Amino acid sequence: MLSERLPAADPEVMVHLLRRSRDDDAGEPVRVLVHGGPVLEARVTHAVAGAAELRVTGGPQLAPRFLHRTAATIESAEAGRLDVTLLAIEHRGRVRDDALHAVWLPAEPQQRREHARIPAVRPVVLVSDELHHARLRGRTVDLSAGGALVGGVPELRPGDRLRAEIDLTDQAPLQVQVPAIVVREAGPGLRALDWGPLRPGDRDRIARWVRRREIEALRRLRGT
Repeated sequence: MLSERLPAADPEVMVHLLRRSRDDDAGEPVRVLVHGGPVLEARVTHAVAGAAELRVTGGPQLAPRFLHRTAATIESAEAGRLDVTLLAIEHRGRVRDDALHAVWLPAEPQQRREHARIPAVRPVVLVSDELHHARLRGRTVDLSAGGALVGGVPELRPGDRLRAEIDLTDQAPLQVQVPAIVVREAGPGLRALDWGPLRPGDRDRIARWVRRREIEALRRLRGT
């Protein structure tokens, strides 16, 4: 299988290669291996850091809307392979049948895949039970409805239980408080957190905020 012979791509190298136009301006050709599903032929029509737009050119007759939020691997003969999440594209109130968006992050060990995770710098206050309820101020590096990577908190250790107060204020004030546990050290001052049991409303608020940021990123992509 081709994917077994291709190395994992550096995301920045992949973006550089996928941005290049071919002689016919049709975009860089790639294969899209849908995890547990079909293999599609596609061309990359736009690419920015963390996202690309794919024009489907061949493969099974499967409407892209059925691949929304599906895990896949993009294969480029020059760049290698890159794991992505596929997103359907809405245009003028309808879902396009000829294209998909692919979004990704730099590879992170043990990354949770059940929730979309995006780069996001947001203020967060962590109240630690182990540190006598000390209030530690940090900033998220990335965020999902399942957890976050937080910087500026070297005091925390794996296993520490916390209460996280996340500032998701955009146009209107929005503070979300969630239980959390430190699952690993990710670098100097960086700690990976998993959320504990969340009230459905809190998980939905985070998921909606993440989804809005995804849409904003894809709109910027469309303008490139």
